[in-house]
Amino acid sequence: MTTEDLTRPPGNSNWVRNLVETLVAQREPLAEGAARAPKLVPQFWAGTTADRVEARMRAEGDAWQAVLEVHDEVVRRAEGHNTFVHELPHLWHPADRAERARYAQLWTGAAVDVREVLLRAAAALDSIAPQRARGPVDQAVTPIWGVAASSIEPVPDWPVQDPDPPYQHEQRRTSINGHVFEYRRRLVEQERLFEQLLVGPRSARVRWQH
Repeated sequence: MTTEDLTRPPGNSNWVRNLVETLVAQREPLAEGAARAPKLVPQFWAGTTADRVEARMRAEGDAWQAVLEVHDEVVRRAEGHNTFVHELPHLWHPADRAERARYAQLWTGAAVDVREVLLRAAAALDSIAPQRARGPVDQAVTPIWGVAASSIEPVPDWPVQDPDPPYQHEQRRTSINGHVFEYRRRLVEQERLFEQLLVGPRSARVRWQH
């Protein structure tokens, strides 16, 4: 152990502080989910469907609450360890070998305890939301030497060069401006015709059949 190691206590206070801040930030969405899940009720459903949805929502609410309780336990333990790690430099005496050994042993025990809490929390979360068992996916590839020649479909011959479409000199593409002008001309004629129908004199009278 070097002289620099003797002057510094064990542990990483910055890492522990970042862990606590992350856990505290993660609690907000968990608490929101635990509060909202029980409020999801099938108001407009009835019968068996409503009973199943209500039971499922009740189970989801219980799961959210269980996750929140596990998370709160981890936060409490992490905050306690964070306090210990930040106070340890003030209690560390480089010149006192016995005190260094005692506090180093205390830190080791606390670090092991935090690790055990995290592992227990991970196991509890896995039991609350277990991963769905996935069946084996049949993606086996048959070796080429194991395929019978009669089962292979013949591949059609691909042309060496695509035939060019026949070129027609008589056809000329009409520009988009031509279509616009033609549509505008027809629109103006229709507007004029409509005005004549409204205000123009009648040239004949139609006798209604009674």
